[in-house]
Amino acid sequence: MGKIRKFSACLLALCLLLACLASGTAFAAEEQTQGVLDLRLTASVEGEDAQEINSVLDSSAIDIAIGADMAGDPVVNVKADGMGMMLFRLLLKIGMEDGTIAFALPDVDGNLYSANLPQMVQNLNVEEQLNSIFGDAADQLTAVSEYPQISAEEYQAAFAPYLQIIGDTASANMTMEENQEIAFKSLSGTAVCDVAVIEPTEEDLINMLEAMADQAEGDAALKNVVVQWADYIRKLEPVLEMTGSSGEEVSADEAADALVQGVDQLPALLRQGAEYIRTEGLNGVQFRFKAAVSPEGVPKQLTAYAGNEEEAYEIGFEYLPEIGNTSWAVYMEQSEYGETTMYDLKFSGNSGNDSGLLSGTLSANVTMGDQKTTVADLTYNWNLNNLSVIMVPYGTAILSVSDGYQMARVILTVGQGAEEGDDHTLYVTGLDTFTGDSSLTGMKINLHASRQAEVEAPSGTFTDISGYTVEQLGELFTELGNKIVSSLQG
Repeated sequence: MGKIRKFSACLLALCLLLACLASGTAFAAEEQTQGVLDLRLTASVEGEDAQEINSVLDSSAIDIAIGADMAGDPVVNVKADGMGMMLFRLLLKIGMEDGTIAFALPDVDGNLYSANLPQMVQNLNVEEQLNSIFGDAADQLTAVSEYPQISAEEYQAAFAPYLQIIGDTASANMTMEENQEIAFKSLSGTAVCDVAVIEPTEEDLINMLEAMADQAEGDAALKNVVVQWADYIRKLEPVLEMTGSSGEEVSADEAADALVQGVDQLPALLRQGAEYIRTEGLNGVQFRFKAAVSPEGVPKQLTAYAGNEEEAYEIGFEYLPEIGNTSWAVYMEQSEYGETTMYDLKFSGNSGNDSGLLSGTLSANVTMGDQKTTVADLTYNWNLNNLSVIMVPYGTAILSVSDGYQMARVILTVGQGAEEGDDHTLYVTGLDTFTGDSSLTGMKINLHASRQAEVEAPSGTFTDISGYTVEQLGELFTELGNKIVSSLQG
């Protein structure tokens, strides 16, 4: 029984919080002299234990009615039903001008309560408590957001010479072919494009590395930028410790020092790379960069390849805009001894600008040989011209996630309800795919929204709880929870 009492107190406090939030969101854009929204929340589950759980859920619901009194202050009524019985009815009103909140449980408690929220926040030292909890985090987030103040001219001075060297190497090894038909790898179909291909030789890479090494000797502009970023990294030490990212081996200071030292060592490292290629070669590895652009100047396919006869890697981007629909994909393809595996993320859909019908599919896939597996898939269809009572478009969104053998799904549907109003239904199935527990395999949560709200504001003589301590508030809600339990026991 003690657990039930604690549950009742927690449920009451939660409903009070939900009522406050609801009054500040759904009411904001509505008329101030009438009921606005009527929300009903219900749930059911699937699985071996479904019959027992649903015997409770089928006769349970939370109803929230949102409206206003004659003065225009938000009024929220919450009714919680459980196991076929009304647990409690909460009446709440928020004074917009003075920041007061008034509430009552008319069916279980004869008292009415009110509080001045600014006074209560001050009395409970809420600001001080929040600072003690989140103050360090706020300082750390400030440190993260304070990026080095490096001008565009400084970045250009630091990196433009190296980009120029890379560009010169690419230009010297670029071939152009016009009006070539290319085949997409991740997307379907072909396109006619102008194709530029860059294939640097070993000698080209050696010359490029040596030219970059010469540029890096005493490069003050590059070191200036790197030192500023190193100083920024040093400021992140508390953040890295908080998130556990720095670990025990490398601190932020050590990482920053290594970054600065890397600039000093860069010329030597580049020359070592050039010498290695000169003496050892690339073991048959080829590098190839390709850009396929439509005659209108739209990039259709960009790829980067590195590999030899035994092993090869390719990353790519594909883009296929069509009237009313756009498709794109990014992929990585890996080949080892004739076995090919491709990982891709691709999208196909429309923007809904003209018709208001917004639809699309985003999927993550793994293809091994001829066998394709969709790891995750998001499909949606929304009608932007047909909105529910709470301004959500009619339609459906389905998120499917697979472990390679089974599929779990999250389905959100919005549409006309069985009764007057709209249903917003969240359906989750295949939970046992990842939990391995067949007792609960799925759940359905439905929010029915309509404009039939009739609200009742708390009125009478109120007990002011603005000066209550945390302990006194806890005792109050525990007492109210006990009264709810007592009323159920008859």
